[in-house]
Amino acid sequence: MEPDKSKASCQKVVIIQQADGLMYEQCLSISEGVIRYYCKKHGFTYWQIRGSVQDKRHRVWDKILLIISALELGFDYVVWIDADMLLAQDEDIRKCLPQGKIIGATYKNNGIDPPHYNAGFIVVRNNKISLDFFKKVWEIGNIDDIFKEQTTINSVNAENPVIVEVDNRWNYVEGIVPYIKNPVIFAWHGIPNRLSLIVKKKNKLYFTSRLYQEYLLDRAISFFRLTFVITIIRRIRKFFTMVGNFSKIIKG
Repeated sequence: MEPDKSKASCQKVVIIQQADGLMYEQCLSISEGVIRYYCKKHGFTYWQIRGSVQDKRHRVWDKILLIISALELGFDYVVWIDADMLLAQDEDIRKCLPQGKIIGATYKNNGIDPPHYNAGFIVVRNNKISLDFFKKVWEIGNIDDIFKEQTTINSVNAENPVIVEVDNRWNYVEGIVPYIKNPVIFAWHGIPNRLSLIVKKKNKLYFTSRLYQEYLLDRAISFFRLTFVITIIRRIRKFFTMVGNFSKIIKG
């Protein structure tokens, strides 16, 4: 859905990332900088959580509680992005959700009926139906130990379909999903040695993605501003030290 421009600036949007465990925290350290900049640029809120927010279930269930919390806090759009994913393009994340739909995700067209949506990227428009959906997912809990919360999400959706497919550009796994031009988000779901692959892709994006180049420029500007402020403070301190020493000489 392309948000009404007259309303878009008033909409509250939150992007959530969470990591529990060394490998995922390393992935989050790689991905969070650009997403934080993207949120600042568009006036979105960014939640970055390290460590689990509950101890009753596997850590992947944290996303359900965090999505519920964001919906209850009144955010108009809630977006979940796995820690081991990279935002690559500067596109309004609300546009991926079709007009009038409330929950969007991607799925691999593998003949499964009903379709099995991937829970690595989820975009949610806030209303009672979407809130009740995720509360029911949490209430049911684990159905299997392989896909965990993802299986429950798809099971609840099969009973009363509310999830719609979003373009695979928003959750693109190289080598698994057919080639797509200009993916918005790269993913490495379950791929061994993904950390090195994420680092390699991020380094490449610095040369190919305008968003990453803007991010680097923003960091450079912030660095020089900080350096300038520190320099001024040092000079002021030096000046007052000189004044103090001069006063001592006069009094002596």
